[in-house]
Amino acid sequence: MQAIILWEDNNMIFGHIALGIYSLSLTIGIYILFHLSEKDALFEKVITWILVGIEVTGIICVLYHLGNMYITDNATALSIISQPPQ
Repeated sequence: MQAIILWEDNNMIFGHIALGIYSLSLTIGIYILFHLSEKDALFEKVITWILVGIEVTGIICVLYHLGNMYITDNATALSIISQPPQ
């Protein structure tokens, strides 16, 4: 049997890109919070709220994609169609 992978949409690619940007921005924010915020309390509060915003956005995106996968029966990114050999 030969399997052909068809891309229904780019959800998987966009999901990976979004997850990479999310992880990178969270890592940079944590670095800034721990290493550069010792000088100013206001700066520390701003960075903390930015990190909270990033985290909330990430959680919303994950819940959206999980809901999308539930609606489409785990076929969000691609479908695998089996064909008999020719």
